[in-house]
Amino acid sequence: MIEKILRPYCLYCGGDSAYNEMICPDCVQGLPRFEHFCKGCGHPTSVDTAHCKHCDDKLKGIDFYYTDYIYIDAVKAMIHEIKFNWRWRGASQLSQLLVASGVDFASYDRVVPIPYHILRRFVRYRQPVELLMKGILSITPDIAHDRALYRIKNTVYQARLSRRQRIKNVKNIFALKGGVSGERILLVDDILTTGATVSEAAKVLKRAGAAKVDLYTFAAGMVR
Repeated sequence: MIEKILRPYCLYCGGDSAYNEMICPDCVQGLPRFEHFCKGCGHPTSVDTAHCKHCDDKLKGIDFYYTDYIYIDAVKAMIHEIKFNWRWRGASQLSQLLVASGVDFASYDRVVPIPYHILRRFVRYRQPVELLMKGILSITPDIAHDRALYRIKNTVYQARLSRRQRIKNVKNIFALKGGVSGERILLVDDILTTGATVSEAAKVLKRAGAAKVDLYTFAAGMVR
């Protein structure tokens, strides 16, 4: 009876899973991936193209986008569980699912995670971006990485806001530690939706003289 109550189960389908997994092997095989990307900037698109609206949106500060999964179904369930339900069992699976397809880590001077405010530590047991950094370091242990950015404001959750409110919510929330002049930087975050948070971070780095700022996210919202 106790074994049935405590048995590990897949967060998405409810089937059996290992204790150190959030989702079962079958659901891992079915994780949704994008099929089309812009060759100019890497952003997911509805069809293959050499140029898209994100290529022209220089105000966003992101030079090239990389992402692994579509933010729906099991992917959304995993991230939501870690962020909002204090998930600890199997949370490290997120780092194991990182693929970072197409990313040449050796081409960057440093990898920089999008920072969270210190108060978030009290409402989250694990931080998805920390798990992703763990996955990156398992692939390329010698890559230079640090918290070049830090968050100076504790904002409300972006998921609760409209697009316009999200942009306002993250205005001037980041500050820089040290210099990045002339550096090629890869930002790392868990989700790309409106891009407001990562764009604000990229602007800070670009204003400080960064030569290039690319972005890797574990997941991105559906292309409409």
